[in-house]
Amino acid sequence: MQEIQVRPVTDVDVRQQVARLVGIDLPPEGMLGVFATSEAIDGMALKAMLQGQVDALSRAIQPDPSTIRDPLTGLLTHSYFQEALVKAVAEAHRYAGIFSLLVIDIDFFTPINRRYGYAVGDQVLTLVTQAVSDTMRTSDLVSRFGGDEVAALLPKTDLDGAWILAERIREKVASLHLEVSGSVVPVLISAGVAELRPDESADSLEERARAAVDAAKRSGRNRCFRAGDLQIPDGQALAKGIQQRREAFYDSVQALAAVVEAKDAYTNSHSRSVAEYAYRLARRVGFEGDRLETLRLAATLHDLGKIGVPDAVLKKPGPLTDEEWDVMKRHPSIGRQIIGHTFHLGDLIPGLYYHHERWDGRGYPEGLAGEAIPLEARVVTIGDAYSAMVDDRVYRKGMSHDTACNNLRKAAGSQFDPQLVEIFIAMIEEEELEGRKVADPA
Repeated sequence: MQEIQVRPVTDVDVRQQVARLVGIDLPPEGMLGVFATSEAIDGMALKAMLQGQVDALSRAIQPDPSTIRDPLTGLLTHSYFQEALVKAVAEAHRYAGIFSLLVIDIDFFTPINRRYGYAVGDQVLTLVTQAVSDTMRTSDLVSRFGGDEVAALLPKTDLDGAWILAERIREKVASLHLEVSGSVVPVLISAGVAELRPDESADSLEERARAAVDAAKRSGRNRCFRAGDLQIPDGQALAKGIQQRREAFYDSVQALAAVVEAKDAYTNSHSRSVAEYAYRLARRVGFEGDRLETLRLAATLHDLGKIGVPDAVLKKPGPLTDEEWDVMKRHPSIGRQIIGHTFHLGDLIPGLYYHHERWDGRGYPEGLAGEAIPLEARVVTIGDAYSAMVDDRVYRKGMSHDTACNNLRKAAGSQFDPQLVEIFIAMIEEEELEGRKVADPA
């Protein structure tokens, strides 16, 4: 065994502090023992410094839970919710999305606290928040908005849909019973909902939702009002209206798809194929319900803007010139303009407008990179590329599945989201092993 020189520690306090950080015990009188060379001591100091930096970064990335969750109800705190609301407003304006804000105020909360004590008031608050949480969807954000208030951010929900959800909560709360010393404590709420308007700020949206709550209280409490309502809405009429708008939504998509088919038969069949691949991939990564169906429709119309591209460019059999590529690159913007004129189709924009962005930021129309690209668009991009490779064209035969998958892997991390590529290839390989051919979606 090589003899190791031992040296006394000249700065005992510093060395002991380093030792404590890295989890060792120092011998007395400043001697570090036979295994503590100068190099070892310097290495321990470096390790301690790096660990301190990692710990500091971890604390910065992972905020204190007390700043996110209310300790009594477990709901999001007011400050955290306000930040989420401002972000949701910005995203809705950017992607032409819709969402509504729900504000709930507990009726008679101050008299309850005065008569029965704050402990009973906390029980009432807990009952209400539990009823709200049980009714909400996984995509909704719920917050304790004040002492006796709860608020919820409802993505992809218009004013009527928000009111129906609020009314469901109100009915559930009204069915609750709380007895204290033989007395029945009233558990009731008043609620207001407001849908985000074009170019509206988060403060304005909140102000309108609170005004709806005030209107509900003035009308006698235990009510749900929409922003601007002077009386309680007709629930059955609202439900019927929502169904009619959903039917109009699908009719609009079918009409636009017919326009694409009239322009170019290949684009139509390609779009149906892309829709199927994107639908299956989206399902693999957790899309479900309305989000999954919206993704399928966005993929179906992802090339909608090509109806604004001249036939000489769109149907050219050979390579495009630089000028022709500039014309072709306009089709996502053209598609967005068409969709933007139809209010109830706004949810299709993320998957339609951004499907030519690249993971490395070198795509178009906005040059987004990585996870800044909406997930819907990243899914459609892979389905679009795979379909383009395997489909037969007039001037060439489609590639094999193996070749297409190899090409996807080569472009993973540059053109495509690398994780989605692996999930997609695994999906395709499973289908091939099972001998199933991809069919058009119903």
